[in-house]
Amino acid sequence: MNSSDKLIRRHPHVWPESAGSVEAKKKAENSDEVLNQWDRIKQNVEGRKGKSILDEVPEGFPPVLRAYKLQKKAGKKGFEWKTAEDVLPSVKEELDEVISARKDFLALKEKLSAGGCEAKPLTVNSPENQDEAQLHVEEEIGDLLFAVVNYARKLGVDPETALSRTNKKFYNRFTYVERKMEEKNIPMDGEHLEEEEKLWDEAKKLGM
Repeated sequence: MNSSDKLIRRHPHVWPESAGSVEAKKKAENSDEVLNQWDRIKQNVEGRKGKSILDEVPEGFPPVLRAYKLQKKAGKKGFEWKTAEDVLPSVKEELDEVISARKDFLALKEKLSAGGCEAKPLTVNSPENQDEAQLHVEEEIGDLLFAVVNYARKLGVDPETALSRTNKKFYNRFTYVERKMEEKNIPMDGEHLEEEEKLWDEAKKLGM
């Protein structure tokens, strides 16, 4: 496919005589309408229509980015909350479900411990009931993350960018704590959390 032909075809609002003009139902007034028009041209003019609009989102995308793109595609079909305030209850609901699933898992750990066993990370040899409890927590965590991505999207926040910035912030603050603890000759062994918290707050005050 010639790139210049594709450019012309997908911009009938610029080149009204292009093949894509059949999908220009009305003049595109904003970027969202232009993108919707692109999708119709790709599907109906270029023959790139899949089983679902979601098939246009590559499976190889990082999970947070893929969640964001899947939600955005679904939104084009009208399948989404109208406002960020509408999404917030689902975030809270998913958090409650994570807490509930965690309680079930802790109860299982206690039961296994009483029987002389220990709840360990999932392996192919894990007891079936242990797998079920851990997978339930994993599922609920996934639902919570998906809901948070949706909330971010409705607020106009790119979750990938937000998480990248938080990762950088955590790195800067932790390495500050690490360096200062070493200067004080205090081991980071879980026994000096009070000192570490003070240094963490210090790093925050320094704008890290």
